[in-house]
Amino acid sequence: MIVEDILKLEIKPLINKLDIKAKKFQDLFFGYSFSIELYNQFLERHKYRDIDQFIDSAPTFKDHILWQLNFLEIKFEFDGFKSSKSTFTIINRLKILFNEYYYGFYDTDDKEILTKLYHEKLTANDEKKIIKSFVDDLKDKIKEELKSPKS
Repeated sequence: MIVEDILKLEIKPLINKLDIKAKKFQDLFFGYSFSIELYNQFLERHKYRDIDQFIDSAPTFKDHILWQLNFLEIKFEFDGFKSSKSTFTIINRLKILFNEYYYGFYDTDDKEILTKLYHEKLTANDEKKIIKSFVDDLKDKIKEELKSPKS
């Protein structure tokens, strides 16, 4: 399986599921945004507002960027927590790193969640593990902010 297929067939459905989970927290905040940033081997950044924009533009840039893909960073930003004396913003990221033989999923703190060889498909259990890590991380950040003296 090539990287383009992995992006379209494996990662796009996962990101859509993550976005659905993230939106369940949206009511707790005044604002919510989502973006995808692609970094190539030269660390040039290309930013997209959603997964469809990213995937739809893939054929136009694959010859220039996709073969040099280093990592994707999917960023979920929750702005202005509603139920606090002082509002706060939380940014939760999922990084997908592309190496020579495998690709891996990493949390906001660059802790490895999962790695897959390019010929391996993401299973339902893999998706659950990534989504659980994302949700747990988000909940932990909210709890931390609520415990801090400024909240």
